[in-house]
Amino acid sequence: VTAVVQPPRIFSRRSAGSFALVRRDMTVVTWGSHGSGDLSFDVKRQLHNVKEIQASDSAFAALCGDGRVVAWGMPDAGGDCRKVEDELCNVRQVVASKRAFAAIRTDGTVVAWGDPDSADISKVHLQLRDIEQITASD
Repeated sequence: VTAVVQPPRIFSRRSAGSFALVRRDMTVVTWGSHGSGDLSFDVKRQLHNVKEIQASDSAFAALCGDGRVVAWGMPDAGGDCRKVEDELCNVRQVVASKRAFAAIRTDGTVVAWGDPDSADISKVHLQLRDIEQITASD
C-alpha cells in the first residue's frame, strides 16, 4: 500500500475574512467570520477525504476524494447547494467566482450553484458537454 502525504493547505475568502484548511489527514478546519466560515455539525461530518477547497466571496466548496462536493457559508454566495446536490457526484473539478461555484463532472457536464445571476447556466446548458476545464472570474 502506497500513501501520499500532503502538507496542509489553506484556502481563504477575500472579503469575508474566513479561512479553511485541509489537514494532512484530509479533514478540514475553518475559522474566521461567523456565518461564512463556520461549520455546522452536519457539514463537518461530511468533510472527510477532502482533496481541495474553493472559496467564493462568502462560501466554501470542498471536493472530496469520492467525487462529492460539500458546500457551506452564505447561501447566496454558493454555501447552499441543496438545489443541485443530486448532481454533485462524480465531480473532478470545482471553481469559484465571487458569488457562485461551478463543477465539472467526470462525464464532462457542468453543474453550477450560488447567486442566481452568476450560476444560471440555463441559456448555455446545451453547450456544456464534453468540458475539459473551467475557470472563473470575480
